Amino acid sequence: MSRSRFSICSGWLSVGLTALLLIAQNASAKPRIGVAVEAMARDDVDAGVLSALTQSMQTTVGESPMLRVVPRDEADVVLYASIAALSDQRKHNEREVDCRVSVIVTEASGGAIRMTLSGRAVARGMSRSDGLTRAAMGAAVRSALSPLAQSLRVSR
Repeated sequence: MSRSRFSICSGWLSVGLTALLLIAQNASAKPRIGVAVEAMARDDVDAGVLSALTQSMQTTVGESPMLRVVPRDEADVVLYASIAALSDQRKHNEREVDCRVSVIVTEASGGAIRMTLSGRAVARGMSRSDGLTRAAMGAAVRSALSPLAQSLRVSR
Protein backbone atom coordinates (compact mmCIF):
# COMPACT_ATOMS: atom_id res chain seq x y z
CA MET A 1 0.00 0.00 0.00
CA SER A 2 1.35 3.39 -0.89
CA ARG A 3 2.16 5.96 1.72
CA SER A 4 -0.69 8.32 0.65
CA ARG A 5 -3.30 5.53 0.77
CA PHE A 6 -2.03 4.50 4.18
CA SER A 7 -2.39 8.06 5.54
CA ILE A 8 -5.91 8.36 4.05
CA CYS A 9 -6.95 5.04 5.63
CA SER A 10 -5.47 5.94 9.00
CA GLY A 11 -7.21 9.33 8.84
CA TRP A 12 -10.61 7.73 8.22
CA LEU A 13 -9.91 5.18 10.95
CA SER A 14 -9.22 7.93 13.48
CA VAL A 15 -12.40 9.79 12.42
CA GLY A 16 -14.41 6.58 12.84
CA LEU A 17 -12.94 5.83 16.27
CA THR A 18 -13.61 9.39 17.42
CA ALA A 19 -17.23 9.12 16.28
CA LEU A 20 -17.66 5.82 18.13
CA LEU A 21 -16.16 7.32 21.27
CA LEU A 22 -18.56 10.28 21.15
CA ILE A 23 -21.55 7.97 20.61
CA ALA A 24 -20.47 5.79 23.54
CA GLN A 25 -20.10 8.85 25.80
CA ASN A 26 -23.57 10.13 24.90
CA ALA A 27 -25.10 6.69 25.43
CA SER A 28 -23.60 6.42 28.91
CA ALA A 29 -24.59 9.97 29.91
CA LYS A 30 -27.33 10.15 32.48
CA PRO A 31 -30.60 11.67 31.25
CA ARG A 32 -31.30 15.24 32.21
CA ILE A 33 -33.83 15.79 34.99
CA GLY A 34 -37.11 17.37 33.83
CA VAL A 35 -38.00 20.45 35.87
CA ALA A 36 -41.24 22.44 35.82
CA VAL A 37 -41.24 25.96 37.22
CA GLU A 38 -44.15 27.70 38.92
CA ALA A 39 -43.99 31.12 40.54
CA MET A 40 -46.19 31.95 43.49
CA ALA A 41 -46.86 35.41 44.82
CA ARG A 42 -48.44 37.30 47.63
CA ASP A 43 -51.17 39.78 46.76
CA ASP A 44 -48.74 42.70 46.97
CA VAL A 45 -46.37 41.36 44.27
CA ASP A 46 -46.74 42.97 40.86
CA ALA A 47 -47.57 40.66 37.90
CA GLY A 48 -44.48 41.94 36.04
CA VAL A 49 -42.25 40.95 38.95
CA LEU A 50 -43.88 37.51 39.05
CA SER A 51 -43.30 37.10 35.32
CA ALA A 52 -39.65 38.14 35.74
CA LEU A 53 -39.27 35.57 38.53
CA THR A 54 -40.65 32.81 36.31
CA GLN A 55 -38.39 33.81 33.43
CA SER A 56 -35.33 33.99 35.69
CA MET A 57 -36.07 30.54 37.13
CA GLN A 58 -36.53 29.00 33.67
CA THR A 59 -33.33 30.61 32.38
CA THR A 60 -31.28 29.43 35.35
CA VAL A 61 -32.62 25.87 35.17
CA GLY A 62 -32.08 25.81 31.40
CA GLU A 63 -28.41 26.74 31.81
CA SER A 64 -27.68 23.57 33.77
CA PRO A 65 -26.37 20.62 31.74
CA MET A 66 -28.12 18.23 34.18
CA LEU A 67 -31.55 19.87 34.10
CA ARG A 68 -34.11 20.76 31.45
CA VAL A 69 -37.23 22.89 31.65
CA VAL A 70 -40.34 20.88 30.76
CA PRO A 71 -44.12 21.29 31.04
CA ARG A 72 -45.64 20.23 34.36
CA ASP A 73 -47.02 16.95 32.99
CA GLU A 74 -43.53 15.84 31.81
CA ALA A 75 -41.61 16.93 34.93
CA ASP A 76 -39.65 14.82 37.39
CA VAL A 77 -39.66 17.68 39.91
CA VAL A 78 -41.53 20.97 40.29
CA LEU A 79 -39.98 24.17 41.60
CA TYR A 80 -42.38 26.50 43.40
CA ALA A 81 -40.66 29.87 43.64
CA SER A 82 -41.74 32.94 45.55
CA ILE A 83 -40.31 36.31 46.44
CA ALA A 84 -39.74 36.24 50.18
CA ALA A 85 -38.71 39.90 50.35
CA LEU A 86 -38.18 42.71 47.89
CA SER A 87 -37.11 46.19 48.93
CA ASP A 88 -36.18 49.22 46.87
CA GLN A 89 -34.40 52.01 48.76
CA ARG A 90 -32.36 55.07 47.94
CA LYS A 91 -28.97 55.13 49.67
CA HIS A 92 -26.22 57.67 49.07
CA ASN A 93 -27.60 58.91 45.72
CA GLU A 94 -28.00 55.33 44.48
CA ARG A 95 -30.84 52.90 44.38
CA GLU A 96 -30.50 49.64 46.24
CA VAL A 97 -32.74 46.68 45.54
CA ASP A 98 -32.61 43.75 47.95
CA CYS A 99 -34.30 40.54 46.77
CA ARG A 100 -34.79 37.25 48.61
CA VAL A 101 -36.35 34.24 46.95
CA SER A 102 -37.56 30.94 48.36
CA VAL A 103 -37.91 27.76 46.33
CA ILE A 104 -39.70 24.56 47.33
CA VAL A 105 -38.64 21.51 45.30
CA THR A 106 -41.27 18.76 45.11
CA GLU A 107 -41.69 15.44 43.35
CA ALA A 108 -43.90 15.94 40.31
CA SER A 109 -45.83 12.78 41.10
CA GLY A 110 -47.20 12.85 44.61
CA GLY A 111 -45.89 16.27 45.60
CA ALA A 112 -43.47 15.12 48.31
CA ILE A 113 -41.13 17.93 49.29
CA ARG A 114 -37.53 17.11 48.31
CA MET A 115 -35.84 20.28 49.58
CA THR A 116 -36.22 23.98 50.21
CA LEU A 117 -33.77 26.52 48.84
CA SER A 118 -33.31 30.24 49.33
CA GLY A 119 -31.20 32.95 47.81
CA ARG A 120 -30.53 36.62 48.33
CA ALA A 121 -28.90 39.36 46.30
CA VAL A 122 -28.55 43.11 46.38
CA ALA A 123 -28.17 45.31 43.31
CA ARG A 124 -27.01 48.92 43.52
CA GLY A 125 -26.78 51.56 40.87
CA MET A 126 -28.04 54.73 39.31
CA SER A 127 -30.32 52.98 36.81
CA ARG A 128 -34.07 52.63 37.01
CA SER A 129 -35.30 50.43 39.80
CA ASP A 130 -36.95 47.88 37.48
CA GLY A 131 -33.56 47.07 35.91
CA LEU A 132 -32.03 46.75 39.35
CA THR A 133 -34.97 44.60 40.47
CA ARG A 134 -34.40 42.18 37.60
CA ALA A 135 -30.66 42.09 38.31
CA ALA A 136 -31.15 41.41 42.02
CA MET A 137 -33.84 38.84 41.33
CA GLY A 138 -31.72 37.02 38.75
CA ALA A 139 -28.77 36.85 41.14
CA ALA A 140 -30.99 35.70 44.02
CA VAL A 141 -32.44 32.93 41.84
CA ARG A 142 -28.96 31.79 40.74
CA SER A 143 -27.89 31.80 44.38
CA ALA A 144 -30.89 29.70 45.41
CA LEU A 145 -30.63 27.20 42.57
CA SER A 146 -26.86 26.73 42.60
CA PRO A 147 -26.98 23.44 44.58
CA LEU A 148 -30.11 22.11 42.84
CA ALA A 149 -28.71 19.98 40.02
CA GLN A 150 -26.11 18.24 42.15
CA SER A 151 -28.57 17.66 45.01
CA LEU A 152 -31.13 16.11 42.66
CA ARG A 153 -28.48 13.95 40.98
CA VAL A 154 -27.20 12.63 44.33
CA SER A 155 -30.68 11.83 45.65
CA ARG A 156 -31.70 9.77 42.60
